[in-house]
Amino acid sequence: MELRCATRRGDTRGVNAISPMAASPLLDAPRATGLQRKLLRQDRFQRGVSLLDTCAALALTATATLALLSGVRPLACAIEVEAARSTLTSALLEARRSAYLRADNTTVEAAVGSNQVRVMPAGSTRSLGQGVVLTSVPADGNVQFRANGLADNATLQLGCGRATASVVVNQRGGVR
Repeated sequence: MELRCATRRGDTRGVNAISPMAASPLLDAPRATGLQRKLLRQDRFQRGVSLLDTCAALALTATATLALLSGVRPLACAIEVEAARSTLTSALLEARRSAYLRADNTTVEAAVGSNQVRVMPAGSTRSLGQGVVLTSVPADGNVQFRANGLADNATLQLGCGRATASVVVNQRGGVR
């Protein structure tokens, strides 16, 4: 009753001090003023989110997570393939250097489906990394570097998932 009298006179100081929960039992739906309706709306908003809001938020979170995770594996494979390409290139350069220093032929042995290469006769083995395999090698599986600086023409391809890379050895012994 006191609330109604205060709002009819235009005195809203007392209404601002009354919480929406305390004011709600006094309100008649047909006689509620604009200020009282606003207080009720604020009360509903402050109670929290509904079940529908929660389900929508979970659905959006699940969609974002799925989109993020679907891109992680190809990215990881691309990084692994690039690291394996660097490892393979350094193994081939080691073989070329060894052929010059020893004044003898040096061979890099590789096999399709393998994840490592071996520099012979030094016998050092280089692992290409987890999940990375050689997908294409020369017919005999070897790349030979000669003491005079020449080498076999060869292309070696690496792969992991859809990510691929290749290393080319030219006849002059250049590795790219």
